[in-house]
Amino acid sequence: TIAKTTREVIMHFATDGYCIIVGRAGNIIAKDLKTALHVRLTAPLDYRVKTIMENNGLTHEKAISFIRQVEEERVAFRESVLGAKIHEELFDVTLNRGVFNNESIVELIEFAAGKKGIFS
Repeated sequence: TIAKTTREVIMHFATDGYCIIVGRAGNIIAKDLKTALHVRLTAPLDYRVKTIMENNGLTHEKAISFIRQVEEERVAFRESVLGAKIHEELFDVTLNRGVFNNESIVELIEFAAGKKGIFS
C-alpha cells in the first residue's frame, strides 16, 4: 500500500508539471515522462563530509557515519518501494556539487531543461 501510494503521489505531481521532486525515487517512477528532467547531484566524499560537519556540527567520524546511514536508507527505500537499485541511465544529467557552485548548478539545470524542450 505504501509503495503504491508513493508511486501515485509522485506521478500526480510529476504529470501536473513544473515541480521539483527531490529523492523518493522520482527518476524511476517518472522515467517515462517526456516533460521531466531527471537530475542527479553528486559530490566527492570529502565535500560531503565537510558540508555535513559544518551544517550539523558533527565530528569527522560522525559525519561519515551519518553519510553511510543515509545511503543505506536511500537504497532500502528504493528497493522496498520500487524493487530497484539506482540506474544511472535514468538520469538525464549528473552534476558534481564539488565542482559547481549553486548558481552554476541552477544555470546548468535550466540549460538542460531548455535543450530538452521542457519550457516550450
